[in-house]
Amino acid sequence: MADEKTPPPTSFFSKPPQRPSTPLPSQPASPPQPGPPPAVSPPAPSTTVAPLPAPIAEARPWIRYWARTLDIVIGGFVLGVILGLFAPDALDMSNVLLGFLIVFVWIFIETVLLVSWGTTPGKWMLSTTLCTARGAKLDGWAALSRSFDVWLRSLGVGIPLISLFTMLKAYNRLKATGEALWDANGEFVVSHEPLRTGRLALVVLVVLAWVGLVVLGSQS
Repeated sequence: MADEKTPPPTSFFSKPPQRPSTPLPSQPASPPQPGPPPAVSPPAPSTTVAPLPAPIAEARPWIRYWARTLDIVIGGFVLGVILGLFAPDALDMSNVLLGFLIVFVWIFIETVLLVSWGTTPGKWMLSTTLCTARGAKLDGWAALSRSFDVWLRSLGVGIPLISLFTMLKAYNRLKATGEALWDANGEFVVSHEPLRTGRLALVVLVVLAWVGLVVLGSQS
């Protein structure tokens, strides 16, 4: 048919028919190369200082006994000096009455020391502390009430035979329960630190001074 188109003849110099282009297969992406591990810095040295050991709350009846004995010896020395200066005739009273007067006056001296200083000379020399359950110093009424309790229940109001019985009873309770009755009543805490050499030297000096005064008094 006349209107049917025929492809032109090809010759030697004619270009070959182009084939439809096919896309090249895509190459897979290369996996990421592993890098060097992150540097880990060593932990910083701890600068926390270990807390000092707290005083131990425990029953040490003999430490408490000697602390109170030192207090009474020191209080008796101070009272003796005062009486010698202002009322020398009072020193001629019997030892029983003088001992009763010393332990009774010590009630008020101890109260002032506990409120102001927080301790007494004997307790300080034997590294014994006294405070409330919250760790505070005793107020005036608490200190006075405790001192009266000790005077009545431990010292037996200063009478030798009665004090022997009351101190033995207080000793047994302290060993059995870990606290004295007057401390339990007021919710007080008595703690003991390790004894210190310098303070023990003061104890020796006080005892030697007391022995010397006793010897001088017996010779006069």
